[in-house]
Amino acid sequence: MVSDTTLDTHVSFAGIEYTIRQLRSGDTGVSIWRSAYGLLEVLATLRTNWQGVKVVELGAGAGAVSIGLAKLGAIVYATDYDARTLKNLRFNIHTNKVAGRVQVFRWDWQEKPPKEIPFESIQYCVGSDVAFGCANPMPALTVIKDAAPEVEIILVLEERAGGAMQGRLDNCAKAGFAPEEAALSPKSGSGWLSIVRICDSNRSPDLDTSQHALQEMTTQSFGTLSSSAKQCP
Repeated sequence: MVSDTTLDTHVSFAGIEYTIRQLRSGDTGVSIWRSAYGLLEVLATLRTNWQGVKVVELGAGAGAVSIGLAKLGAIVYATDYDARTLKNLRFNIHTNKVAGRVQVFRWDWQEKPPKEIPFESIQYCVGSDVAFGCANPMPALTVIKDAAPEVEIILVLEERAGGAMQGRLDNCAKAGFAPEEAALSPKSGSGWLSIVRICDSNRSPDLDTSQHALQEMTTQSFGTLSSSAKQCP
């Protein structure tokens, strides 16, 4: 459906189909950005069974990722901070009939986290474009890692300015994490996507195994990413 204020967008993820309403004006969270499609492709290769898996999404926006995971059986805690974004997110969740599996929370990363989210039992933290502009997800990532050291963090970020991606990785390292990064699209100028994966920061990772797993996710995702990813609204 197309109107002057909204745009209904068809999304395909891991064999399922659903529709997300985007708004034509508002905060960045009212649209589906290219990195969200990249994250969906990565998650589709990460595991085959999401039933009962607890996931928190940072910057859930219009809900493309949270709703897709919920349709596969995950229990999702979708977070964002802008009022209009949250209202549209709730609309999409109810329209797609996954309200029983997705809870929505307002979370400004510079403030205390929502008490209702059971961070200690979260298995995955996911996010796309959470490093957009001056946004800094490090306080949120630190909260989640402190509560659940075994949580796996998977972010898909878009490079929009020279060196911005490396700056985010440096911030992760300073916070005590061991981030691994691999390109999802060719690194040329701006506009390329990278996957950042952070595993347990309290132990020395098996780098060979971990890098192989990251490369496998990247390789499997890249072919479909080029056809499904769309330009930023």
